[in-house]
Amino acid sequence: MQSCNNNELFSEKANNGVVSGQLLESRASEEGGETSYFAGKVTAVAFDADGVIVMVRENIQVDQNGKFSVVIGTKAKKCYFIANAPKEVIPNLGVTETEFKNMVMTGQLDSTLDPVMLGGIDMDSYHWEPIVMQRCVARLDLKMQVSGVSVKRITVKGAADRSFLFPHETETPEDLQLTDFVMDFADAALTDSKNRLMYLHEQQTGTPEVVMEVTVDGRMMELKEKLPEKIKRNSLYTLKVYGSGAKLNIQVAENDWESGQNNESSVITLAKVNVESSHLDGARVNEKGDTVFIPYSDKTLSLAINTEEGMTVRAEGSLDLVEVSVAQNATRGNVALDKLTMVNVTSRLKRIGMPLQYSYLESLDSNGVMKGRIVLVFEPNPVQMTGALSFLEDTSYDFDRYIDGEYARLILPKGMKAELEFGAGEDQWAILKETEAGSDTLRLLGGWKPNDPKADGRKQVVTLKLSNEDGSDMETYTISRLNYGLPVVEVAGNWWCKYNLKGTANDFNDQILVNADPVKEGSLLDYLKDCSLEELKAVMGDQYQGGNLEGLPLTLSDGKFEYSGFKSSVSVNINTQGKQMVPSGYEMPSDNDFRRLVNSDDAKLGYEPAVYNNNMSGVDSFRLNYNHGNRSVSIDDVVYGKVGFYDFCEEAFASDNSKHVVLFGWGHQWEAGTGKISSDDFIFAVNNGTSTAWMMEGWFVDMRGNWFKTSTQNNVKSRTIRCKKSPVEYIYK
Repeated sequence: MQSCNNNELFSEKANNGVVSGQLLESRASEEGGETSYFAGKVTAVAFDADGVIVMVRENIQVDQNGKFSVVIGTKAKKCYFIANAPKEVIPNLGVTETEFKNMVMTGQLDSTLDPVMLGGIDMDSYHWEPIVMQRCVARLDLKMQVSGVSVKRITVKGAADRSFLFPHETETPEDLQLTDFVMDFADAALTDSKNRLMYLHEQQTGTPEVVMEVTVDGRMMELKEKLPEKIKRNSLYTLKVYGSGAKLNIQVAENDWESGQNNESSVITLAKVNVESSHLDGARVNEKGDTVFIPYSDKTLSLAINTEEGMTVRAEGSLDLVEVSVAQNATRGNVALDKLTMVNVTSRLKRIGMPLQYSYLESLDSNGVMKGRIVLVFEPNPVQMTGALSFLEDTSYDFDRYIDGEYARLILPKGMKAELEFGAGEDQWAILKETEAGSDTLRLLGGWKPNDPKADGRKQVVTLKLSNEDGSDMETYTISRLNYGLPVVEVAGNWWCKYNLKGTANDFNDQILVNADPVKEGSLLDYLKDCSLEELKAVMGDQYQGGNLEGLPLTLSDGKFEYSGFKSSVSVNINTQGKQMVPSGYEMPSDNDFRRLVNSDDAKLGYEPAVYNNNMSGVDSFRLNYNHGNRSVSIDDVVYGKVGFYDFCEEAFASDNSKHVVLFGWGHQWEAGTGKISSDDFIFAVNNGTSTAWMMEGWFVDMRGNWFKTSTQNNVKSRTIRCKKSPVEYIYK
């Protein structure tokens, strides 16, 4: 572990039960209390709401930048972190939270290791707050304030031999004994100060005492001093040896661990920020002057660092959006700043989602020895965002495809607002909505416009503007997508696409787009009956098999019809690919969607107009008009057969051509080879995950009728794909 002076574990809660953070430690040290990252390993222990242990993870690596990440699971409600944990306080599965909190450390703790530290979080309540890692032990140091003294042995008498991992106000561990801990330096006597002689257990009973055996001018002496009655965790006890000759003595000084043993003003102020001589631009400096908290928005700072003759300051840690420059010989108004070094910091906007970041200002003396370190803490953007959007790389995010629905959820801190801005002539294709009235969470939704003539693949752009309520501290982000749309009609509660898919099934560019609709007005049924063969072939679409996005076009081979690319063996059921084999934002219809159009799942459809109730209830109930058309088709003088067209609309909209859906398609191929096409029977792909399909069974040979029905079909038979618009929350005009 590297030394540092701040014991905060900054963390953030991510989705899927993952906690990521950054660990800092605060302690007095040989280096004078400067701040640096914790680097090493920690153990995480998580419990659910009932106090049942759900995870123990040892050896979680904290990298040289202090960063770590651990999966604790979605059931975890409390998570504890232990640094430098002895095996005896790492619980096994089955241990309850109460039992964990009563675990005990025993014996003389190894002072060659860093101290045991403990912190915890409540998964439901924390949002970017630091997790304070409390030291679970006290530390004993030696401060030699005289020369010519050699320490041969130090004994701590009446010391507790164990302590709880967690703090206990009055309780003592079971089987606690007061014992003597001996440190023998006979082979290498101590003649100078020494930090971290040993760690002491927290102790609330007995009267511990230090006995020090020393030699002065060849004469053995024994020095004694009582320790405080209560030994507190996270405290520093310093044995100060002072006096001379027979008047040599020791004194015990108790300090908070973070304060250290040196209180001289020169140590406190050197290599620290001189606030009065600095321009902070809204940044904050802690009381010690060794940490600067810089807000996320654009900031320009000039920091004055207390230095002395011969000292230099260097910047360590390169960060995106941050520039740091050091003026070693600073002046102000042509007057040298005595014992000050000026550091200029330019920090640009920290985008939403960027983590808390750190860099350092290190002060070195003329020999290159570091005398102090100042931590620059670059605070994250206070706006929290989840969802498909990400501004980690830039303030612009381009989906580069068509996508609608919820893009992101934004949690705004109090006093901030969010707005959307559209360019001139741009439709308001996105919207911000509160999750509920008065909520601080906003949903950013992308919308859809039925039959949008501009939905031809052009780019749509919207600007997200975040600011304070008064408009200050404005930050802007741009979101863009490609705007595509298929011609649709609204019938029986669905937006049905007018035409079958063709080419690459999920590629808009292979489909008939709104601006290329051959029947923008008028009757599609009449068009299909009367258009040219080439026009008919352009709208009939292709056939498809599961697992293959590429359409199977109708072809002639040796005077017989087949679908090019048809496979004799297909392992994928096309009905399991309801959203994979259609363009983004669309889907295959369900069984229920087809059923709404007819009066049963084996409906006879004639050749004359008809009006009927669909015999369904609630939102599925509709009264419909049905019309029929058909035509004979020959390709290259080879007779294909008759093709049927089946027109459905709600009775109330019979005269509105934009409210009619017409079902049609090439006949399905049932096996490999030429001449294996049932020309008047087509099968629709259905979004149901089963082998059940909706099939139009035509009987043009004897004109006995047509049956639109459900039936079991194997994977090999080719399908027609007629999709519908997936439900969308925001429809714009």
